[in-house]
Amino acid sequence: MPEHLQKAIAGMNDLKMVKVMDMMKVRMRYEADIKNHAYLWTDPDYRTELGNKFLKKLKRKANENAQVLKDLESRFTGQKEWSSEVVNRTCSEYLFEKGNLNNEDVFYLLRYALTGNPVGAPIGEIAEVIGKKEVVIRCGDA
Repeated sequence: MPEHLQKAIAGMNDLKMVKVMDMMKVRMRYEADIKNHAYLWTDPDYRTELGNKFLKKLKRKANENAQVLKDLESRFTGQKEWSSEVVNRTCSEYLFEKGNLNNEDVFYLLRYALTGNPVGAPIGEIAEVIGKKEVVIRCGDA
C-alpha cells in the first residue's frame, strides 16, 4: 500500500474509522481492496477507465452536469447539520425541485464527484465520512 495512503488512514479519527469499517465491510475484504476506495482518505482520481466510461454515458452535457454540482455545492455549503440523512435529503429535494432530472443526474454524478467512481457505497455515508468541507471542495473540482 502506498505510504501516503497509510499515513492518511492512520490520521483518521477512530469514530470515522468505525463508520468506514461498517460501511465498507462488504467492499473491502483484503488489504489490496483499500486502494480502490482511497477516496475516503485522499483526493479521488477522476481519470480511471470506469470513471471515463461513466462520463461518456451521461445523457446531459458537461456544462449541465457542472451546474448540478455547483447547485449541490451551494446547498451543502448552507447546511448547518451534516449527516448522511442531510446529504440524501438535500439531493432528493434538489431532484424534486428541478423536476427534469433523474437519479443518475444527481446521485450518481455526486458519487462520481466525491469518489471518481460511479458505483460504490451509499453517497450519504461517503459524504458523512469525508466531511462537509471536503464534499464542497470535490463538487467544485469534479
